[in-house]
Amino acid sequence: MSDSVPDYECDDRLPPRLFATDRFPVNPINVYSKPDTLTFLLDVLRGSPELETILNSPFRHLFELPAVRCPISCKLIHTLLTRQVFPEDYDPDFQGQADVVPDDYWRELIGNDPKTTLADIGYMLRTDPDMPTSRRLRLALLIIVDGVLVANTQIHKLTPRYVRMLEDLDAFLSFPWGRESFLKTIACMRPSKKVPGKVDDPVTAFRQLLHQSTFRMQGFPLVLQLVAFEAIPSLPLKLPNDSAHPTLLEWNAVKLRKNDSLSIRDVLDVEFADNLIVHPLIEVHTPDVIGWGEWDDEIRDRKVDYLMELVSKRHSFIKNVWPGGDASEPLRIHVPTPVQSVHRRHIVDRKKKHSQPHTPSKLRPRKKLTKHVSRRKQKTIDEYCVRREVQCENQNEWLLSQVKQLVLRVQKLEDKVRARKPVRFGKLSSQRLNSTRQKSRRQQK
Repeated sequence: MSDSVPDYECDDRLPPRLFATDRFPVNPINVYSKPDTLTFLLDVLRGSPELETILNSPFRHLFELPAVRCPISCKLIHTLLTRQVFPEDYDPDFQGQADVVPDDYWRELIGNDPKTTLADIGYMLRTDPDMPTSRRLRLALLIIVDGVLVANTQIHKLTPRYVRMLEDLDAFLSFPWGRESFLKTIACMRPSKKVPGKVDDPVTAFRQLLHQSTFRMQGFPLVLQLVAFEAIPSLPLKLPNDSAHPTLLEWNAVKLRKNDSLSIRDVLDVEFADNLIVHPLIEVHTPDVIGWGEWDDEIRDRKVDYLMELVSKRHSFIKNVWPGGDASEPLRIHVPTPVQSVHRRHIVDRKKKHSQPHTPSKLRPRKKLTKHVSRRKQKTIDEYCVRREVQCENQNEWLLSQVKQLVLRVQKLEDKVRARKPVRFGKLSSQRLNSTRQKSRRQQK
């Protein structure tokens, strides 16, 4: 194997891309996991023994996540999904476990309604101050698992298997929920299992899913976003600085700020930057033991091994070396977002203006006649003509922000009108009119 790869031609020793370089779909995705669930629990359980038990368990790591990085950036996650590479003859072996009808413990913990949702559980925690501590703790843990780590549906439903596991609280807390969440999440981030007669080409079928107008994400896709923030140093620079609330534990609001998420322009600005740097995702310190990290049933792929060797040598990749990929999408040529200059109000100092000597118009230098384009008008167009993909991402939030700006402008105009002195246009009295006429006659004489 060569130690170096020529940077000017395609390298077929690398695994093929899912989509060709700079040709990828830009569509919204539907993420079922809601990190706001964690801030809701903090608000409901703050200062309680139930929260202390949760923070003394492995679930504490969720509440120690940086608050500014927790709002879901759907465009970032979708972008990472479309930049994947896959080995040849990809055939995953994963099958989720089917749910079972609610049993007696469900009725004891949840109630008689088998269609109870997490919203119903949250209402119970918020409105029932007399709920026993053991039940309150179990319901809070169920919200964390089914609402954040292993989210299955858009309207969060309870998983009967997880409800049954809560009967043994110690076993529930020691269960490897990270692995459970990973299996559910990775099942949505990769092609499905090959089924003859139904799914003959899983990779092509997965591409078609990413081409659709919406794409569902189960599990805990926020972890993919957090890894991207660690691996790409320029990505977090697009987030607002929030040093006052470093983690969710110090977050005082019930909801996270949706405006903190990244837009597609933010992602493309980073990806198309000339100085883009991507660090190796996770550096594992392998012990000097033969066979460490090897699995007996693991199927190795020579192209993936070649890729991993280049990564371990910190090889600098460029776009031209990646082979394959769906090229049906148009070529994306990204224009970096211009830096918005702060508009300063033009104020004329009238005293200074009148103190300057007057220059006759004939002595003034003649200005060069050039076609002038109003920058102010162009700036207004740039502000309101939002690109389609950005507007579709958070259209409601964008419209609300525009309405708020218009309301503020109207209020300012109303305040200015009220501040002006009223001008009276009443009729002149006869006495005042006569005095005015006499004054004008005297001036004429």
